[in-house]
Amino acid sequence: PGSPSSGIARVNGDSQPPMNTIVDIVATSSMLAYSARKNSDQVMPEYSTSGPATILFMGGWLSPFPRAIPLLGEPGIWWMIIKMMTLMMIFVWIRASFPRYRYDQIMRLGWKIFIPITIVWIVVVGLMMMEPINNLPIINWWFGK
Repeated sequence: PGSPSSGIARVNGDSQPPMNTIVDIVATSSMLAYSARKNSDQVMPEYSTSGPATILFMGGWLSPFPRAIPLLGEPGIWWMIIKMMTLMMIFVWIRASFPRYRYDQIMRLGWKIFIPITIVWIVVVGLMMMEPINNLPIINWWFGK
């Protein structure tokens, strides 16, 4: 459960160090800081991953509609572009919506929250696969039996 959240948290990092005082905030223009090359180097990995993510996870150039629909069902490069632009907009939305974590906060999130949740989830799934519980209707539905 933790890998998408952890990946977004790391990509969501800021290229500028945090402002500590009012003088830092007033003396440093945000437009000057965020128009620099170092900020574009920080932001570009978000957008360059949208192409491979579209191909691997969203069907690439294939249409999300059935082929029976005349124009919408045909695969084409426009579907790839639409899906890539959608992912880019989601990245911008996430970057603007959530707070930026420091590296130590990300490590705490991973080690103290995501790893224990994952271990508990592994135990829950292991218990669900045991023979006495395995024959319950909800478990059969969960595992698609």
